[in-house]
Parts: sequence; structure tokens; C-alpha cells
Amino acid sequence: MNKLKILQIDSKNWKEYENVLKDIYKQSKQDYSKASENMVWEDWENNSKSLMNTLVKQKRYDHPKGIFNIAIKDNTIIYCSGCYESDWSKDVLIIGVRTWTHPEYRKEWWKGNPIIPIQLEFAKKNNYKAVIFTFNEYNLWLAKIMDRTTKNKAIVLGRKNSNIYKDFYLLDKYYLIKNTKQKISVNLLNCTMKEFQQNYLPKEYK
Repeated sequence: MNKLKILQIDSKNWKEYENVLKDIYKQSKQDYSKASENMVWEDWENNSKSLMNTLVKQKRYDHPKGIFNIAIKDNTIIYCSGCYESDWSKDVLIIGVRTWTHPEYRKEWWKGNPIIPIQLEFAKKNNYKAVIFTFNEYNLWLAKIMDRTTKNKAIVLGRKNSNIYKDFYLLDKYYLIKNTKQKISVNLLNCTMKEFQQNYLPKEYK
């Protein structure tokens, strides 16, 4: 069995991995999840929500303000995910962005995405005050699962929870992020919850 391989891609080197990026799109075409809609390749130059547009034109995952990774196992792309510095605070890193998971590996969600620890380490290395996951209304189920992990409640009976999400706290309110109504789950790295709520929150959704 091949070892898990992690690629790091940005606006400068994406051409080297164009075939891999196209493979994600081809696989996602067979997929009916909401996440797959962002993997579209056609006309990505004019589609601001597409992975390629955020990667190449918006340069969202360029160092030192972000990274984008692809995990490959046994020559199969199993995960991709990025992180980037938030628009409202240079001290907050948004992780788990443009995440897509191969359908055959979704049943292993309870193990945790192997890319997320890389993003957490990136945040710590670059002295961010906090990292957050954002959730649209269609994937609030994932936020609730993470919240169960924080409260040390079982997710899959007979299985040990992943430690990746144990330090995240789901906030009650909705916030406006990228012009979208979203909830957030926060991991406090270098601040208290009070400091985060006073200084590092995005605009509340009204």
C-alpha cells in the first residue's frame, strides 16, 4: 500500500499539478455533493466560487497568508482543502476551505481529514490568534458533529473520536462571510473567548 502523499499548491506552481487538479474535477463530476459544485473546471476564470479561481486568480492560498493541499493515497485523490487569512482580521485563519472528499472515503469522516492538522500547524507557526471553520446552512450537520466531539460525545459507536476537532467551539450566531450567511466554529490559539468575541469576529448576519 502506498504512503499518503500531500501536495501543496498555489498560484505559482499550479501548472505543475494541472492534471491532478483536473482529476479532482473529473471525479467530482460523478458526485452530487454541494462541495463538488466548487470543483467545476469550465470557465473557472470567470467563476469566483470555483476552486481554480480562488487558487489562481484570487491567490487565496498563496504563502504566507494561506495554503492549499491535496492528499493522495494509492494513486487516488482522497481529500483537498485550503486555508487563508480572513478578510476581517489578519489574526484569524479560516481553515477547511474548498474541501472535497472522495466519496469512498466519506464513510471514514470520523477519523478526521489528514490535511486539517497541517493547516492548524500553519496557523500556529504564523502566530494567528484563532482558526475557524465556516459552515453554510447545507453543511451544518458537520458543525453539529464537531460540537459533539468538543463535548466528548460519541460520533460513531465503538469508534474513538478524532482529536482534530476537540478544541473547536461552535458559536450560536450567524455571521456574514464572503457575502454568505454562515456559522463558525473556533479554535482559540492565542486569545481568550472574550478577546475573540470582542476583537476577532466577522460581521454578524442580520
